[in-house]
Amino acid sequence: MKKNVVIAILLLATIVLFAMVQSKPEVSKQSCVGCGDCVNYCPVQAISLQNGKAVIDTDVCIDCKMCITTCTYNAIK
Repeated sequence: MKKNVVIAILLLATIVLFAMVQSKPEVSKQSCVGCGDCVNYCPVQAISLQNGKAVIDTDVCIDCKMCITTCTYNAIK
């Protein structure tokens, strides 16, 4: 019985940690200069410019990280 409880707790902890690691990219409004590089490189068009800043539609985002690697200003984490 104790072994099953330990396994269940470890499984739950693994799921929670995985969900935390798989968070979608976020734009730092302070760092974003609105250059649009991320918009041009996003393979699923999940990024748009609104009020001169990049905005990521997390429902469309596939978490490929292209925006993070192409952002010259390190505004996407």
